[in-house]
Amino acid sequence: MNHALIISIQNVFITRNLGAHKIASFLRQHDWDVEVIDYAGLIPVEYIVKIAKTRITNNTKFIGFSDTWGTVHHLDFSELTNYIRDNFPSIKIIVGGQKIIKSPIPADYYIEGYGENAMLEVVKHILGTNTEKLKYTIYGKGKLIKATLDYPSIFMKDLTIKYEKRDFIQSNEQLGIEWSRGCKFSCDFCTYQPLGVKGDNFREVQNYVDNMNYLHDNFGVNTFFSADSTANVNPEKLKLLAEATQQQIKFNPWIMAFTRVDLMIAHPETWDYMIAMGYTAHTYGIESFNHKTGKAIKKGMHPDKVKQGLLDIEEYFSKKSFYRSRTTFICGLPYETYDSFRSGIKWIRDNLQCCAPTFYPLNIYNRNKRIGKESNNISENYEKYGYKNLKEDNDTDDIIEWVNEETGTSYKGAYDVVINDPLCHKGESFVSAWLIGEQRLVFNLDFLEAANKKWIDTREATVGYANPHSEFYKHPGVYEYLKKYVVNKLNYDK
Repeated sequence: MNHALIISIQNVFITRNLGAHKIASFLRQHDWDVEVIDYAGLIPVEYIVKIAKTRITNNTKFIGFSDTWGTVHHLDFSELTNYIRDNFPSIKIIVGGQKIIKSPIPADYYIEGYGENAMLEVVKHILGTNTEKLKYTIYGKGKLIKATLDYPSIFMKDLTIKYEKRDFIQSNEQLGIEWSRGCKFSCDFCTYQPLGVKGDNFREVQNYVDNMNYLHDNFGVNTFFSADSTANVNPEKLKLLAEATQQQIKFNPWIMAFTRVDLMIAHPETWDYMIAMGYTAHTYGIESFNHKTGKAIKKGMHPDKVKQGLLDIEEYFSKKSFYRSRTTFICGLPYETYDSFRSGIKWIRDNLQCCAPTFYPLNIYNRNKRIGKESNNISENYEKYGYKNLKEDNDTDDIIEWVNEETGTSYKGAYDVVINDPLCHKGESFVSAWLIGEQRLVFNLDFLEAANKKWIDTREATVGYANPHSEFYKHPGVYEYLKKYVVNKLNYDK
């Protein structure tokens, strides 16, 4: 049987990389033996290399690096890639993720976007069993496959995830699931494809039910995060999922998902569907309470209506379910000054009880052209919005060093506000719904203890890239969990 390893890169939160396990599950359906090595980026690279070396055989056809958030450029895997090149020259190296950003790994193939169908074509190409020419462009010394454009996997109805004994899943983890793929909206700040999706991009309801029961029956897991770009986009599908949950799912799931608050306000009938599904943890991309800013980025509902909606939702869900929320804001958007940004944060802190606010500086990428059409995307048209690029030597993968003289903001200034402003990080809030599973896992807390914990998560202040040498990762619970994972992997005997 053909064998492969996928190294799952996650250097922000202690949770499983959904993409790595989805690709592994998919290839196993096509008679591959695929093992995932989790937590690369949190575990020192030398241990990841040590585990990988114990797994490589003459049947190994590729080593994959799954890098959902484009953080691989912070890690040095040269020892492993050099070892493969020197000792197993026939093994191919593949890097995959939603966005390929400055990858330092000298891969043979880079796959950008939802990758199942693209991966199938790549492995056929590796094995010499392909009947059609592989579609790619040159990226460094490798081949870049734009999966969303050439081998779309957006409309897959089977999104089954099957973990294995060698994954060492714990019952108190928060595992990733999917209901749908892509987003029907095209917000002008968004950097993740595909956008403007039309058609039924939801998985089969029975496929979801069966997979949830499998995860609970085999691992005892009952808390999940949804990877959907907009989980509440389709009221009819939510109703079907709610009915199926009540009738067929054997346990009571608790699910965090990315949720558009304007859709909740427009469709209050979905609230009970969400409660019936266990989908009562929400991440709201508010981005700004400046009305002109919201309209500019295609989030145009009036801020007063959004604020009242947030209050109504918190009251309703808190009475009928266990509810937690998270709001995200972006500092530096068009027409937004630092003062207007701060006023929005203050309103959240003063008015919402069950919310963990999170903040990011605006990222404008040099390479973020929308697939298949022109748009008002900020990265493509930043000068139109009043931004200037201070860096003349950006390569096509860089975040530009922008300034906006109209608003008096800049990338450096926005970064400083997000890291250092007292409103952003000097006040305790509930643990983000995204992190409840992590808190249970590494601090040995039950669900309510984790969900009711108030703290300041210093990793948020790193704006996306956690430092494994920080105080958080030195905590005995974190250290012991990751150490145990390494020991289990090294000692695993199939």
